[in-house]
Amino acid sequence: MKAWIVAGALACLAVQSGPAWRDRFDVDKSDLRPTGSNAYITMQPGRVLKLSRGKDTLTVTILPDTQGIDGVTTGVLEERETKNGKLVEVSRNFLATDRNTGDVYYFGEDVDNYKDGRIVNHDSAWRAGVANARFGLMMPGKPIAGQAFYQEIAPRVAMDRVEVVSTDATVKTPAGTFEHCVHLRETTPLERDVSHKYYAPGIGIVKDDEFELAEQPHVLRLVVEEGTPLRVALDHRAIIKRIGQPIDAVLVDSVFVYDRIVIPAGARVVGHVERRTSVSKTRRALAMLGGDFTPLHDIALQFDAIVLADGRTVPMRTQVSPGTEQVTLKIAGGEDKKRNEGPDQAERMKDTGLRALPYHPEFFSKGTVFNARLLSALDFGAAAPTAGAASGNTPAPGSVLSARLITTIDSARASRGTLVEAVVTRPVFSRSEQLILPAGAKLTGQVTFVKRARRFRRNGELRFLFETVHVPGRESATMLASLHSVEAGRAERIAVDDEGGTTVTNSPTRFVAPAVGALALVGLAQGRVDYDTDGAGPEMQYGSPASGSLAGLVGASVTGVLIASLGHPAAVALGIMGVVRTTYTGVFARGREVVFPADTRIEVQLSPGASPMRAIEAAK
Repeated sequence: MKAWIVAGALACLAVQSGPAWRDRFDVDKSDLRPTGSNAYITMQPGRVLKLSRGKDTLTVTILPDTQGIDGVTTGVLEERETKNGKLVEVSRNFLATDRNTGDVYYFGEDVDNYKDGRIVNHDSAWRAGVANARFGLMMPGKPIAGQAFYQEIAPRVAMDRVEVVSTDATVKTPAGTFEHCVHLRETTPLERDVSHKYYAPGIGIVKDDEFELAEQPHVLRLVVEEGTPLRVALDHRAIIKRIGQPIDAVLVDSVFVYDRIVIPAGARVVGHVERRTSVSKTRRALAMLGGDFTPLHDIALQFDAIVLADGRTVPMRTQVSPGTEQVTLKIAGGEDKKRNEGPDQAERMKDTGLRALPYHPEFFSKGTVFNARLLSALDFGAAAPTAGAASGNTPAPGSVLSARLITTIDSARASRGTLVEAVVTRPVFSRSEQLILPAGAKLTGQVTFVKRARRFRRNGELRFLFETVHVPGRESATMLASLHSVEAGRAERIAVDDEGGTTVTNSPTRFVAPAVGALALVGLAQGRVDYDTDGAGPEMQYGSPASGSLAGLVGASVTGVLIASLGHPAAVALGIMGVVRTTYTGVFARGREVVFPADTRIEVQLSPGASPMRAIEAAK
């Protein structure tokens, strides 16, 4: 009997003690921001949620204000509660979001309690760092059922604590039914009351005890539209052996929808070899003349899915462009910046050696970049949009915007005044992190200077400016911006000058091959008497093994070296062919045009003037 009594007492104590409430949070305060994108509490100024309970209302608003508390700049979430149409409480809750984890921390609140329209007290107000109060955790970035933590840690004033009951609750409200909600059970050691709150992903709080969301807030559909190109790069050399062969890659650029990232850079992308089509007879013949006897194919890839960091797999259908190796960002003034992790020097030498063999495997080098154009849209759900910046809040003069071309520009076909269009690929925010330009805003401009390529390796030139920006639902605004950088393969040799003009540079080594070939021919023409010891008398010998090998190398690469070893006539023929070909291509041939295909990634720099974007306030 005593054993049963003891067991019952222990069980009662266990029920009363509840879970182990976490009240210490190891966080770097320098990572905390007044705004953020936690899925359940998104601190973006301008967001409003309206809840009701009969005639009573609870309005939750993210204010544009900030407040410095305990060494952290916090954002402000205001709650206004009315009963029978009369204001009873206004609280200003100070929250900060960890930019790395999405965790939202609670640094205190100012409270005004009303009676008959007048403030009667400030009960329950507290601030971290004052009177032994500490910040608590308002909402984890990734809540897990069973988590238990303090939201408020202000002894004898406010000690609210919550337990995550579920992360998959379904809640019905007058505004609609919400799935996959987080259910929090709230208690406090200061009182016996128990409260239940529900937060919907992408929305926020939808039920607070008897208060329920009364009307659907403005929701942004996070859809990556059909036709959007994804920049995908191989993270290792891919030797192509068969159709259906698996291909692994990574996403080079984050994908934004309106005001936020929906697919982060570095996400895994999986695909396969879709087709291997034999090249034309002309291409095969030219390759053989260059010493390459490999049966060449045009290889088409297909990327089938994106694997996100949380393990989710997003299936997709794509149309994949030919790959570009050693992609760099050509910045105005001559600087080059690597866009992704390509092959190192040893790997590049190995790739070059493989391609120089007369017969070699077909492969894509590490770092080869592809445009995978979506053939159907990807839907990432819904979220409340970030509030727009206040009137007159525009990007700073001289700032740089990320964009991609939606028109092809070619110095051979363009003329002055040719239309140029692009779309913004990364949203632009004010210093207070309010949205100025969303991803998808359209830039329009024109070609201002063009020169076609000419003989004697004189390359094309091209310059264009953007003059207007258009955001759907607004009027167009004036904007003056020039090219700051452009993404291109290293072999394309694109150069951007300080004013945004572009051209193609000639390789300084283009004279090496003709010179080497000429020296080899001179060596092959040098004769010497070879006194034969077989009794047949002296004979003339021309050239040397070294000059023959050089002539073959210039004429037909490694294969030419092997052919040149067959005899002096073969070496001379290869040397002459190599000198003629390399002299023509390096000196007399037509130069290369400047070509920027649609989907080329660019950066544009706003005019350094006082107002690079005019009339933006009128467009709101």
